Amino acid sequence: MGLKCNNVEALRVAIKNACEEEKPNGQIKHQFVDCVVNTYDTGSVVIQDNSKEKATQNQIEDLIKSINSLDIAVCNKK
Repeated sequence: MGLKCNNVEALRVAIKNACEEEKPNGQIKHQFVDCVVNTYDTGSVVIQDNSKEKATQNQIEDLIKSINSLDIAVCNKK
């Protein structure tokens, strides 16, 4: 499943406790028990959840929705 995260660095920090492996071309592979989450510097996120419940996938999707809904524009103004 492919998604887009507006702040991939925030997502990476949030899931940092998962086993990580840096890959070429700005990709980081995050390994959970039954799920792999690939994040890319472009903001693309690919989730491969092999569990029946898809609990990790659902949590990551909710996290991405939360990050995308944050209005950080005011923080970027000087």
